[in-house]
Amino acid sequence: MDVELLTGRRWATLLDALADRLRGTHTDPFAWSRVVVSSPATGRIVGQEIAARLGISAGIEYVTPARLMGQLAERAGVARDRSRWLGTPLELATWEAIDELADQFPVLARAAEPGRVGGRRATAQRIARLFRWYLDVSPDLLGGWLAGEDAGPDGEELAQRWAWQPALLRAAVDCLEVDPLDTLEATVNAAADDDVPTFVLAVDDLTTPQRAALESFGSLTVIAPLGSPGAAWAEGLGAQPTDLGDEGSPNPVEVSLHDSHGPARQVEVLRDELTRAFEADPTLEPRDVAIVCPRPERYAHLLDAAFSNRVEGGHPGRQLRVQQAAAPDHNPVLTLLSTLLRLGELRASATDVVELLLSAPIAHRWRLNDRQAVLELVGGSGIRWGMDAQHRAAFALDGLAQNTWLRGLDRLLVGLSVATGHEGSLQVAGTDAVEASDLETVGALCEIVSRLRRLIGETAAPATIVEWVRRARAILVDLIGPRATTSGRCCTRTPCSPGSRPTTSRARPA
Repeated sequence: MDVELLTGRRWATLLDALADRLRGTHTDPFAWSRVVVSSPATGRIVGQEIAARLGISAGIEYVTPARLMGQLAERAGVARDRSRWLGTPLELATWEAIDELADQFPVLARAAEPGRVGGRRATAQRIARLFRWYLDVSPDLLGGWLAGEDAGPDGEELAQRWAWQPALLRAAVDCLEVDPLDTLEATVNAAADDDVPTFVLAVDDLTTPQRAALESFGSLTVIAPLGSPGAAWAEGLGAQPTDLGDEGSPNPVEVSLHDSHGPARQVEVLRDELTRAFEADPTLEPRDVAIVCPRPERYAHLLDAAFSNRVEGGHPGRQLRVQQAAAPDHNPVLTLLSTLLRLGELRASATDVVELLLSAPIAHRWRLNDRQAVLELVGGSGIRWGMDAQHRAAFALDGLAQNTWLRGLDRLLVGLSVATGHEGSLQVAGTDAVEASDLETVGALCEIVSRLRRLIGETAAPATIVEWVRRARAILVDLIGPRATTSGRCCTRTPCSPGSRPTTSRARPA
């Protein structure tokens, strides 16, 4: 493997080096390069910086290590098996394995008690996450367990209290019918056949499979800060570091830490430090200062008290004024209601409606806890925008139902009920993005979208204030389902079940 390691002390220097390498990588306008970054946000920032240096950032893909593993798995043809290992199927297989081994291990018998259905599912989820973590940290350990060797990381036989883990792993893999090591091996082999120029920029945290995949590339350029874990990893591959020669920032950022015993004292120390800063730098102005804290509403009244100018001849810091940031909305239900009432005027794009579905009130009512599952279902159904053809008519696209929410949900339902290629006389083709385990989620999506379509129709006509109040209450009952008590207050201690309509002892106002 050919590894080139470039190290520097400044972020700008690292970006300059990356731009230089990308500039000389391709002369073919149809070829592309890959840059591995630590997060999607970092990828967006790096893309903007590279575009500023090269004039354009086309033909360059910025991916995280996890996304790179997904791409390699798709190329190797094991993406479906990998998604089963990473998703809900492994949790369900672990659940079945717990039932199967409950008679052999008392610790699993407690989790499989008939009265602990919710606890058993939570236990299966935690154990599935544990198995995934083992694969990320020590694939050899899982390989030994799958081969029948009940040994620990040190090679010694596991203690009796941990003996259930290898047995449960083997039973879960048998139920899942997916060998994670075979999937990992195919993914790593796909990296060996990949010829896309690949650069790794300031990535420090890599799992064992991710390191194995990167080490399988024929050539790799690692650009990392001097002394970082990423640079140490590249040196471990035999790369000789090339120092980019920067001397670090000429004006290093100064960070001061003041330990105070409470919020009030913290604000007083802040006032004193700001006064000292303004005294030391005459060019500094109050508008150049930003106060950042995790809970602004907690410190707002303390800042007002510390900086108020009520005492003449007092502390000089009291001459300053604090411009309060906009207060966050503490009522997510009210924000959601405002969006729902305007839904008929919006395009109802896939992104906007998904964010609506995953908002806290709706997600809690309909148990849409798996955000990734909802995103994959919507993405695989081909939904783009518009609730249905009638909704699109408001945007001068009469009769065009393709890629609407209604058509996308039809594809999900067909994919659940009809095998691929056997749609027969159905005019809608199913999608492979849905599995049997997604039945509850798809049912919730269909019911919510049905109610949203009815909402759009009911709110299209003008009405009196009394009628709008009735509509707003009906919308909240349909989509959020607050349970009303005799006092009319909502009881949120227990979630409403999907598809159920809450009851109330008071008659709804006309």
